[in-house]
Amino acid sequence: MSQHYIAVGVKTDCVNLLEKFTATKSVRFQEFLKIWKEMKFPCIYCGRESFAELYEFTEEVLKIAKEFFLPPNPLQTRLCGLYLLYGLYNKQPTIEEGKFLVKIRFNLKEWQDSCSLVKVIREEQHYDALFIFNKLLSENAFYFCAMPREYGLEKSIRKYLERGEKTAEDPLPKSELLTLENNGLLQSLDELSKKYYEFKCALNKDSKKTTPHRLLDYASASVVDDIRKLMAPLVNSSDVEELENDNDDIGNHRKRLKNLAYFGAGPSNNS
Repeated sequence: MSQHYIAVGVKTDCVNLLEKFTATKSVRFQEFLKIWKEMKFPCIYCGRESFAELYEFTEEVLKIAKEFFLPPNPLQTRLCGLYLLYGLYNKQPTIEEGKFLVKIRFNLKEWQDSCSLVKVIREEQHYDALFIFNKLLSENAFYFCAMPREYGLEKSIRKYLERGEKTAEDPLPKSELLTLENNGLLQSLDELSKKYYEFKCALNKDSKKTTPHRLLDYASASVVDDIRKLMAPLVNSSDVEELENDNDDIGNHRKRLKNLAYFGAGPSNNS
């Protein structure tokens, strides 16, 4: 990504704040406030050189804070996210008294998740968190919309859509092969393909052959081994899309994988 991300460092600071808040083993706003002041978060909007920069930065910090507020985070993390949203929203510079620059965007799913959290907060009697949520609601801090991010042709909007949601602070994604291995999909596919191959062999009426009939022999029993071999060059790549532009071999591996997924490994050489 060639363009400089406007909120560099914010997510890291929020994670550090969350770690300190989690260490208190509390969900009280008073504990959050001590850490908030200790880390100088009230000064987060200082140093912005233009209105456009301030507006864009405010949108991003609220979006980052909202990530902590939404599931599947545990309750303490979500309440920390709520406190973050409250602090960041109320500390942003105003156009005029009582009118804030940026509101907190919520689509339907996010709002439903928020209402579910409020129900838990009420049942567990976390009244400070309940008060803060209701205060944000009464101040019209929420902007109800269809999408989490604004869509448009303006450069300041388009650059986020072209880049996607990944920032420079996000951890590198696991390789595709490692993900498939960890969730057991490759192992399940391997077992299934071998049983399927054995079943086709059993249907062959020619007792002298241990292979399927040629009309059934269109997928290899070693399809998983073929996938592992084809994906091996991608295991250590941190950004496959960039590599595809610079390395034709990686792109060819991608195409072969798509064909493999659709057609299987092709007819075996045993027929």
